[in-house]
Amino acid sequence: MALAIALVVLAAFAYVRTRPAVSDEELAAAHDALAERKVEFAAWTPPPRAALGDAAPIDQASFDAFFDDPRWTDCFEGAGQEDFFRDVTDPASGAIHGYQIDRGDGASDATPIPDARYVPVYGPPMDSPEVREVERTCEGLGALVERFAATPDLRSPYQTRAAGLREGDIKIIQATKAIAVVARRRAREGRPYDGLRLLALAQAVARDLRKGPVSLITAMLSVAAEGILMAHASSLLLADPALSAAEYEELRAMLRDVRAIETVPRLVLLADRESFVQEVGDAERLPVVVAAHEHLDVCEGEDVPTCIQTVIDLDADASTEPDPLWAKILGPRIAAGRMRRFLGDMLVGAFPRYLRRVLQADVDNRMLEAMLTIVEARSAHPATCPPPFDPAALEAPFADDPMTLTHFDGETYELAAPELPVMSGERTVVYFGCPAAVANWALPDGTVVPDPRAPPDAGGDAEP
Repeated sequence: MALAIALVVLAAFAYVRTRPAVSDEELAAAHDALAERKVEFAAWTPPPRAALGDAAPIDQASFDAFFDDPRWTDCFEGAGQEDFFRDVTDPASGAIHGYQIDRGDGASDATPIPDARYVPVYGPPMDSPEVREVERTCEGLGALVERFAATPDLRSPYQTRAAGLREGDIKIIQATKAIAVVARRRAREGRPYDGLRLLALAQAVARDLRKGPVSLITAMLSVAAEGILMAHASSLLLADPALSAAEYEELRAMLRDVRAIETVPRLVLLADRESFVQEVGDAERLPVVVAAHEHLDVCEGEDVPTCIQTVIDLDADASTEPDPLWAKILGPRIAAGRMRRFLGDMLVGAFPRYLRRVLQADVDNRMLEAMLTIVEARSAHPATCPPPFDPAALEAPFADDPMTLTHFDGETYELAAPELPVMSGERTVVYFGCPAAVANWALPDGTVVPDPRAPPDAGGDAEP
């Protein structure tokens, strides 16, 4: 009897060990699932957003070709250089062209902001031969971006098509920095409104990059692009842009229109599976990857906060990656099942963190709108710091609490985003100066000096 039982167990073990990781039926079902999604993606029509600005609209093909257009290669690569936006330094004297602002003595008693993510601060728009060369290669870029912003029905160039998913890449970041180059040039040439307006319009274009079935990487790159644009806009607002009330309101209205552009989280979740599938080079792993993503077929008709909570409620519990030893002991079928569960749990644990950044992009957009209100008040009340303004300007989307504007040290303040209730994470913090910063040349010890590059008889702080 014992021998018979042993033989049965051995036969069962041998059967399990010899079963293939996936059957022909499972492979066919995986291909059917992918085909079904591609039909859904192809039928998806983007909801039109507001047409921003007053430029002439443009066609989708121009947007699709934009990031790979050789016309912009030198522009993108030049703007994407490391430390390209650093302050200009005179090599002879060591003087730096930057903002004059009292940053205090370092003894700030301000309460630290938990999970703070500080927005980078850039100096005043610079002028140098290197900068002008990049500006030359970017001629016409601002006008093209304005046409993109004026087109309400653009879809992402990186969406899933019949040929597969086109993954976003570093060109998105380079192009965004190139737009900042054009905006800063406009500000340097005495057109701060035109510079800030371009940065606001470009935020709509950045959101268009994740409009449709795009991978999570592409969606996060578009969020990062918005952050770059916000950093350059808030840096320009350290100085007094001297805008009219109508110009301030037009910029705020543009930001509100940008904030109304919705991201469809379900499309991102499902399209991201396409990026996984494209990396799978063998039929054995294809059904495993497809099945691991299948329980992310959620969030139908849900907004981003609800979708995040829905995914969180799937109770991810990703443990360590299955040991290859399991495949040797129990066979490829059992190992594939363990891998499917591991990938599924890992995805459920990761997606909420990334989708939260989409929410934070809306909060950051609202913070920039608040900055415009505060800067307008600073211009109207230059002797009062912080200036008086309507507290309603600090209300934030998705949050129970408002933003906070607190004194940090010297003439610097911090505008901080509130905590989002849907899940914990980073809080954006923007520097604000009061009174307005002034651009000048100064030695490393802070002594203000005339422009060392100006002709001897020019004096002052004149730009060449």
